[in-house]
Amino acid sequence: MPESEVLLGSIPRSDQPAGTSAAGADPGRDPDLQEHGRRDSTSGAAAVAPAAPSTEHRPPSLSASSTIDDEAVAVAPRRPSIWTLPFCAPGTSWLHVSNAIVYLVAFCINVLVNSGAVWRSVRSVDSQYGPIMTPARWSYHIRDLMLFLWGLAVAAQNLAEHKGWKDGLMSVIGHSWQILWYSDSIWLVLHVVASPTGLTLAPLFSMCALLSAVATQARVAVALPGLHQELQAEGYPGIPALGYLLFVFPTSLASGWLLVHHCHTITLATLVITGSEQAALTAGCVSLAFSTALALLMLVKLRDVVFGLAFTWSCVAVWVAGFASQDDYRPDQLTAFFCALVLGLLTYCVAVGPQMALVGEVGLGVGVGGGGMGWGGMGGGGFGGGMGGAGVRGGGGTGLHS
Repeated sequence: MPESEVLLGSIPRSDQPAGTSAAGADPGRDPDLQEHGRRDSTSGAAAVAPAAPSTEHRPPSLSASSTIDDEAVAVAPRRPSIWTLPFCAPGTSWLHVSNAIVYLVAFCINVLVNSGAVWRSVRSVDSQYGPIMTPARWSYHIRDLMLFLWGLAVAAQNLAEHKGWKDGLMSVIGHSWQILWYSDSIWLVLHVVASPTGLTLAPLFSMCALLSAVATQARVAVALPGLHQELQAEGYPGIPALGYLLFVFPTSLASGWLLVHHCHTITLATLVITGSEQAALTAGCVSLAFSTALALLMLVKLRDVVFGLAFTWSCVAVWVAGFASQDDYRPDQLTAFFCALVLGLLTYCVAVGPQMALVGEVGLGVGVGGGGMGWGGMGGGGFGGGMGGAGVRGGGGTGLHS
């Protein structure tokens, strides 16, 4: 542009207000400046915000792969499994593996003790230290039943299950079973070694196993209603009978058995420490009375009939074992008979009486009806070859109803 035109452009015209130049003209009055400003704003917006990549001219394979990559980034990765087999659960965790390892160790120790290949048997040690507060030999088969059910539970925890109940029960139990198995195995080894030091320390590990069993039983009983309700809210049928059989009943059996068996370990420890049968007899009777009071409280609060049956079984075993030694009743036999009578009657009342609904229509109880033990809530059929339903709606039976 010539210099004269530049100078003329800077001089205000007669029709233009003073203080206003061509460069500062009002764009609203000049159409050329309006169009020029529009173009400038469009180009500036394009410079500030980069255009999104167009997928119109993208090859189909590239578009599909990019979409899959975006979805993979959006979805969180699943927890890695330790192994993956067709019949194994996809989320096998360290809890599953540690349960299997600890159970295998406890099972091997029990087999070695019962076979007598390495140590003496439990029965021979009990015979050596006298019959005071000693369960009968046949009563120890309840331990075999517990190990069998626990073995099924450990095997079932690693199998695939699509109804949602197994993971919930395993999260409630946690590592409590492992503490119970460890403590019981240590007590068993100390008992069969039969050294004075071992028999003195045995009640400590027996108490640890007992506390673990009672705590697990109470925690499971409190969490079962909420877990059942959550499963039903998610569209699952709830906790089936198999869940109670494998994950609830073994702990109840262990609690009932260990409450009485701990009294036996206290009696042996007192006899070893003091050398007095009278002191051992007093310690055994007092401890059994306290155990019965705790069992009454647990049975009323939790209404766990399997626990009541296990405790009654153990007390009857102590009462019957006394007849093998002498004809006269000993104080421990009388105490065991009274405790078995009280717990047995209360267990019967809980089983056949009105059941307390845990969650709405869900109840848990054991009863006798229709000719035997049955699993309720499943119509007229029953578990164990039995009988009608149990709980609020059915006849007698062991069971659940929903």
